[in-house]
Amino acid sequence: RLSELHFKVPVQVDMSRDYAVADMERRQVSVIVRGNAEDLRNVGQNNLSAYLRIQNPVPGDAARYPVTVLGNELPESVQVEPADKTLYVTVEKRLTKKVEVEPVLEGSVDSGYFVGNCTVSPPDTEISGAESIVRKIRTLRVDPVSVTGYTSDFKATAKLQQDSVRYLDVFQKSFVVEVPVFDGRGLRSVRCDIVPVNIPD
Repeated sequence: RLSELHFKVPVQVDMSRDYAVADMERRQVSVIVRGNAEDLRNVGQNNLSAYLRIQNPVPGDAARYPVTVLGNELPESVQVEPADKTLYVTVEKRLTKKVEVEPVLEGSVDSGYFVGNCTVSPPDTEISGAESIVRKIRTLRVDPVSVTGYTSDFKATAKLQQDSVRYLDVFQKSFVVEVPVFDGRGLRSVRCDIVPVNIPD
């Protein structure tokens, strides 16, 4: 008995490293798998790959490119084809630069304690991608680090926030955030009145 399966498969882009994707209609395509029901029992997404082969693109112009789907370790009777035959892709010249990485904290330390200026190590990373995207990025942020419950200095490992690097190649993806926590329970607050003073020329 013939049967049919449908999968969503991530699309890989095959093109010169001189270029990068600035925009893409979809990052996944629908793939149809047909064959004998018995042969399809063990077929999964891992058996499928989809890619776009882009040659001699015109930078900045959106164009349609054909989708190619391959089956990996499938029975000979099984056939695969993309439901999405083509995709719109905008390609630009690739730009690489170094940007600073900023820490993000969440939560609060115990009463009487306070957090100092935290640091990130390494303090920056190289990014690479479509020129129009890379030029707009000045800093990147890591995932939030919780300070809740801490009463002394601590370190935490954090990754870059994924939404900000979706279309980028990032050379450093994991960072160490050092957070100084000070004990302020013995400190007293003092109120000072500021009196303006006229200083003669």
